[in-house]
Parts: sequence; structure tokens; C-alpha cells
Amino acid sequence: MQFTRREFIKTAGLAVLLGPLFGKELLALENQGEEILGAAFRKVWRQTTLNKTLKFNSRSKHLEFSSGEDMTIRNDFFQGKLTLAKQPQSLLFFGHITDVHIIDEESPSRYAVLDSILTALDISSSGFHPQEALLFSSTDSMIRTLNRISLQANFDFLLNTGDSIDNAHKIELDWFSTAMNGGMIDPDSGNNEDPVKGPGNDGNDPLKAQGLLSNIPFYAAVGNHDVLYQGNIPPYLREVFNGIVEPILGKEFAIQDPVGDYTNGVIVPQATPHNPDELKPGKIAADARRASLSSEEFISSYIENSGERPVFGFPKNLAGESLAYYSTKPRATSPIRMIVLDTTSRVGTAFGIIDYDQFENFLIPQLEEAKRAGELVIVVSHHPSNSIMTLSRAKKAMVNICQRDEKMHRAMKQLASRMEDRSNTIDGNTFTNTLASYPNVFLHIVGHQHTNKITPIGGEKGYWEVQTSSLIGFPQQARLFEVVYEGNGIGAVHTSVVDHESSKDPLAAQCRELAYEDHHLRTDQSNRNSILRFQVPPEIAKKLEKQ
Repeated sequence: MQFTRREFIKTAGLAVLLGPLFGKELLALENQGEEILGAAFRKVWRQTTLNKTLKFNSRSKHLEFSSGEDMTIRNDFFQGKLTLAKQPQSLLFFGHITDVHIIDEESPSRYAVLDSILTALDISSSGFHPQEALLFSSTDSMIRTLNRISLQANFDFLLNTGDSIDNAHKIELDWFSTAMNGGMIDPDSGNNEDPVKGPGNDGNDPLKAQGLLSNIPFYAAVGNHDVLYQGNIPPYLREVFNGIVEPILGKEFAIQDPVGDYTNGVIVPQATPHNPDELKPGKIAADARRASLSSEEFISSYIENSGERPVFGFPKNLAGESLAYYSTKPRATSPIRMIVLDTTSRVGTAFGIIDYDQFENFLIPQLEEAKRAGELVIVVSHHPSNSIMTLSRAKKAMVNICQRDEKMHRAMKQLASRMEDRSNTIDGNTFTNTLASYPNVFLHIVGHQHTNKITPIGGEKGYWEVQTSSLIGFPQQARLFEVVYEGNGIGAVHTSVVDHESSKDPLAAQCRELAYEDHHLRTDQSNRNSILRFQVPPEIAKKLEKQ
């Protein structure tokens, strides 16, 4: 059932609300709104798509801000009437970004020249993006937007669920770290080009990033593009990969040396996007900063850039580790534990992989500890549950994806046979069934698939899986979360997506326009702005009632 905004005006109160909650009319309904929204959302909802959102204007042929979207209230885990407390008790407030894909567009190890081939075969659509050269501006624009929100209602932290960078290059991570911490970014590698003469008017001009406010902890998960070429091939396997694909598919399918001077498709920065079908192989200026990152280097580099920030990416005790899974209690006064998993396979494939060691010796003990401590649990990973599988199944899926082309199918079969099984891994059903078996688990936050999506998982005492769209593809949105306790054993996740305010940065606005032209499918609005209710275990509810 869904209520219109007009019906909400008539029925807002302490009763059950089962549909869209509010839009601009809330400006005249702040008293009623306070009975439903958490303390943080009451301050910042006007900065979200609940107030205004971008829509394509067929007359101007541009994206323009229009009226906001409704909030959908979901009671999937309840039956019958709910009696709610008068004012929700705020437990946690934070932001979420994912899949930024900061990219060195001139890197020789890219697959840009193959973009149309791989897209036509439904194998990949990430070889080339017309907006990629402008990502520094749109990322900075989003961070500035999130800073303004945090100044209105303090973030407990900002969460990034991986694919911060596109092709496992050191220079990409250096750029991303500067974008997050603030400072000058010169988004050029190789030769120093200036496609449009003058400062601040093209994607290769130096940019002063504002950086995330220094008092906000920044937690991260590892994504497949962070440590794998093209998000699929580990750097140590590059020569093996090339030895398989070159004889079968041709030299253009080889991953060239990232610090070398030869590329399958020369990209010289220009004012307008390239046509990847017109790229030609050739020599380029080599750049040692394009060196590939090992997992250990990726994790340690994050930590080394912490500066004065309480946390930057990963806890400091993970320096030198090859996998980044950890837990934290983001707000000391709230009984909430956040468990961050590392679901990226280090032997290859873009699918989500969890080995038995991480599952049995980390995840299960963390869930048991949280249960004994009377804590609610948020689980975080780059991959959503429908992308998590055993490594053997992932290798089969990688091969099957290529079955529309006989040569590519043959090459992937050979590659899969060379990918080593380093440890036993769990399947997706084991993962979701495990989380659903703990009634204190209420939320799984993910990225990877570049779309906004909300999925209830499990039975009556299940949990919500919430996915946020990427910052590289349209609509380039971030997401806000506020966890609240509504009384009577009822908890809720208030979530809404945020458009970056790019009115003062024409390059950021252009980046989003190009992303729209490249791909602009949108999910139903209930996957963007929702109140997601869940059952709070009695022993935790008693604790919250006393606060």
C-alpha cells in the first residue's frame, strides 16, 4: 500500500505508515515529520532527492533539478498493525559512496579499445566511459555535498564499499586519496596535456580537492577493481593471461605493461570524449607511477594516508595484510557493531569470494561476540549476496559469460584452469543463511553492481541488503543512512540518495551529463528512498528502552 503526499497530510501521526512519506510539503509539516524521521534526517532531508532530484528535460536536452521523490516505508518483516514510539531514537548516522573508479585514462593496460566488442557480447561495459576524464570534478563535487550535509547533522562516519580505483594502479590510488583528504590533484600521467588552454576548463587541469572533513572517520572495503586489472585479472597473472589470449584472440586483447610505453589504444586527452572504436595501438609516454598495486600495498597505502583523520580506509593494525576484513563500533554510545568483509578474489574473477578462514575464524566469531554483547550488526562488503559464490562456481560463471563467442569461450576456459584454488570458499546461500540466522543482523551494505537496490533477505527476522549506485555511472549518487529505534522492539533504517551539487562546477555537471548519455537506466524509487523496518531482539530492545 502507498499513500500520496496529500494523504500523508491527513494521516500523519502515530499510526502505521505503509507508503510514501513526504516531499516538499514537509516544509509545512515539520511537526508531523518529527514523529517519523530520525534526528539527523529531520535536519538534512532537504539536501536529498526527497526534496529535489535530477530529471532529463526533453526541451533543453539537459539534466535539471525537479521535484523530489517519495519516501517508501517498508514493513516486509512485520504482519499486522505496528505501534510506534512518538519520536525515533537516533542510533547512527552516516554516508555511503561506492564504485568511484578513479581512472588513469592514458594507462596502457586499459581495455578501452575493446569496449564495444565486450559490451555487444554482454561480457563487460566498463572498458571505456565517456565521462571518465571528468571524474575528479564529480568526485570532489560529491565530497563537498557530503561535507555540507555533515555540517548540518554530524556523520558518525563515511563508508566506501570499494572500487575506489579502476585498474589497480598506484597513481589512481594516490589521486583518490587526495580527493578524499584534500589537496591538489594533477590528473595527468605520461605527458602533461592541456586539451583546452587555460585553468579549470578540462578534465586534465589541476584541481584543488576540498577533501572530506578531517573529523569524519572514513571506512572502506576492497573492491575487485582496486586490486585486479579490469576488475578481473590479478597483476601476477598478467603474463599468463596474455600467453593465453594473444594466440586465440589477438594482441589487442593482451593487458599491456602498465609502466610500459605501448598501448592497444592510444588515448590523448581532448576536450570531447573519444570514440573507443577509433583508438589505434601505438607508443605513449611511460610513467612509473602507473605501477600495479599488490593487495598489501593497496591496504597499507590507505593507512599511510590517514593523516589526522581518526580512520582512513582500514584500521592501522591491517597494515601489511593481504586481506582487509575488520569490525568496529562506530558510535561508542550505540549498541551497533559494523563488520566489514573482504569479498574480492585475489586469484581473479569479478565475482564475490569469501574463503573459509574469513568465514569461520572471523565472521562467525564476530557475529557470536555481537550476540553476546547485545549489539545490532551491520555487515559491509563490496559484493552483494547474489554475486557471492564459491571460486569453482565463479570460474564456471566467468567461462559461461563468454560462451557467445567461441574463441573467447575457449580462452576463458584455459584461463580458468590456470587460476589456483588457494583455499576453500563458501557459497552465497551459506552466506545469506548465516546472516539471517542471527536476529541482531539487520543491514548488509554493498556496491559493485552500480545501481540503487534494496532487498529484504530472510524470513520474519531477516535483514535488509542495500546497494548504492556508483559514482562513475549515472546517476552518480551517494546514500545517507540513519539507524533509529522506534520503540516496542521496532528498529528502522532511514535511507535516501543524494545528488552531487555541481552548480558551481561545470565540469562536474558535464561529467554527469555524459554519464547519463552513456547509460541512464534507473531503478524504482523505492530502491532509493525508504524507511526499512526490522525487528530488534528483546534483549537489545530493553537496553535501548533505557537509553
